[in-house]
Amino acid sequence: MRRFCLFLLDHYASDLSSDIFRGARRDRVASVRESALHGLACERCRHEDICVTDVVTDLIEIMTSDPNAEVRHKTVAALARFISRDGRAGQAIARAAPLDPDPAIREVAQAVADSGQPHVRRRKAALRSVRRANVQA
Repeated sequence: MRRFCLFLLDHYASDLSSDIFRGARRDRVASVRESALHGLACERCRHEDICVTDVVTDLIEIMTSDPNAEVRHKTVAALARFISRDGRAGQAIARAAPLDPDPAIREVAQAVADSGQPHVRRRKAALRSVRRANVQA
């Protein structure tokens, strides 16, 4: 129900709901936190411009503290879209590259840090790549 409510807020009142999305970043359910992430970072769902400084601050906090690898992976993708507008986004991704406990996140974060491009491989593709590299090693 919380996830559905965030979905509705995102699509019908996203400009007014930033504080609600911020609060949902700490929900106990990962899919709710993913919805909060989307609500904070998706510019297509907004009518007004987002405050890049606030969003990047929120995303960095999610990427460095969320216990769920899928949420952190999606946060890397969201942060990558802000690299050209806030230098902290690229710095945070570069720091995550060697430190994240998940090998797929380390791989995609390193790829973004190396290229500076906002494209992030999907989690399953990154995991397959990591497995292939381990087999070859």
